[in-house]
Parts: sequence; C-alpha cells; structure tokens
Amino acid sequence: DFNPIEQAFSKLKAHLRKAAERTIHGLWNAIGRILDLYSPQECANYFANSGAGRFALINGLAAVPGALGLLARWTRVAPQAVAGAGA
Repeated sequence: DFNPIEQAFSKLKAHLRKAAERTIHGLWNAIGRILDLYSPQECANYFANSGAGRFALINGLAAVPGALGLLARWTRVAPQAVAGAGA
C-alpha cells in the first residue's frame, strides 16, 4: 500500500507488537518512544513513495490550524516559507 499514513502506521504497529505493553500508561509511553524513531527524511519518503510529493503534504497541512507552524519548527524553516512552498 502506497498510502503514506499506512506506511507510517505499519511501522508503528510493528513496534507496538514488539513492545507488548499491557497497560494504558505503558502503551502511551511506548508510542512516544516509537514516534521518536521517525526521522523527517523517513516521513518525507513516505509521501514521495505515495506519489503525493511535498506539495500535497503542505497543502493538506495548510487546512489544519497551527500545522504549518509545527512543520516550520520541525524543519527549522520560517512558517511563511512553508506556507509559500505549497502555492
């Protein structure tokens, strides 16, 4: 499946099975540790493999309040530059 969300969730589910947490607290801690394993390049590759490209990601995020600011902090790019990249 080339859907970027499915690719990311596949990795998440594999690590959750391996962690075998049995409490809610343990599960949330495991999810936090697992999410730290995703590099920005890996996430970009999920979109590239899907054929969506970076502009589809940026345009999709533009509809989510505050998402461009988070993306800008994550990539260390000014929010205006991120917003302009999808135009």
